[in-house]
Amino acid sequence: MEIEWTRAIALFERGEYNAKKLADLFGVCDRTMRAGLKARGAVKDCRVHEIRDEVCAIVLEHRRINKIRDDANLRMFASLFEKYPGEAFEPLDLSEFANMDIFEG
Repeated sequence: MEIEWTRAIALFERGEYNAKKLADLFGVCDRTMRAGLKARGAVKDCRVHEIRDEVCAIVLEHRRINKIRDDANLRMFASLFEKYPGEAFEPLDLSEFANMDIFEG
């Protein structure tokens, strides 16, 4: 039973659920949930920063993985245009197209 309260408190403090939704989730009345949270010293949304940190870590990991994959794909693509194996490949300068309006007639 105390494990369920620990889970409920974590969900409440991280801002994932309010007391009413927690009451529905755990099958108790709203008053019981509010009293239980108060008795255990739960503070609403006091751990929201944990979610932000987790999301940031996930985003950074995906960026790192995508960068590695993109770098490998770029190297593979560049090797298709080498005249001789190992010859340096100079990428095209596409900066003139950066601010181009694609709808301009």
